[in-house]
Amino acid sequence: MLVHVTLMRVFCSIVVIIGQWVSGPFSMFFDSTVYSYEL
Repeated sequence: MLVHVTLMRVFCSIVVIIGQWVSGPFSMFFDSTVYSYEL
């Protein structure tokens, strides 16, 4: 049971790191697209 909880924590941390790595450039691309659309 303890191993399962540890794996879940590691999995959640990996998901958070990948989510931040993906959403960073995507949010910049989205902001630039909205900015160019407003122009």
